[in-house]
Amino acid sequence: MRIETLSHALVRWTSDGWRTVNDAEVKNSGLGVFYNDLPTENLAENDEIVFTFYWTDEEKWENKDFYVKIND
Repeated sequence: MRIETLSHALVRWTSDGWRTVNDAEVKNSGLGVFYNDLPTENLAENDEIVFTFYWTDEEKWENKDFYVKIND
């Protein structure tokens, strides 16, 4: 699952209700968009990824969780 942002960020995400936490830094595409591909290949249908952002330039958290349900 690709996450895209317009500025540099850290994506903090989980697929198990925050029991485990993963951090993924977005990469600069060179086209004005930053991205990171979260590994979803081992997730089952109806699993859910929850993520939030830490905006590194502003040094602040988004303070909102985003939810994506995995579908086949």
